Amino acid sequence: MTCGSVAGEKPGEDCAGFANSEAPYYFERIGKDRWYLASNRRTKEGGTVSVRTDVSGSKASEQELRKLGRALEQSPASVVITDTGGVIEYVNPKFEQVSGYSAAEVLGRKPSVLKSGETTDAASHGERSEGW
Repeated sequence: MTCGSVAGEKPGEDCAGFANSEAPYYFERIGKDRWYLASNRRTKEGGTVSVRTDVSGSKASEQELRKLGRALEQSPASVVITDTGGVIEYVNPKFEQVSGYSAAEVLGRKPSVLKSGETTDAASHGERSEGW
């Protein structure tokens, strides 16, 4: 399959991207698992320079990250991710449901804030989980 297009022209419908004068790069998918970052440019002499870079590994990693992200979001378990300094970077919806704390209240803080009483008044959230 070829998505070849010249800058300023739209690539074929099967292309997952675009090519125009502002953003002359686009993705081409060949077969089931091969992805290429593609670019076509006209030369001053009237020829065309086409460049293809295999980005299949990056695309596979991107798809795997999306899958893992969906798993975290849909997990029946409460998930809290911290950086190496213990600062909360992520909580999933189950954490919010179980703990009563919103992500906005805990992101950027240490887990100890969950027991400290430093977050929004517990009465505004109903019962807090005793596990926190």
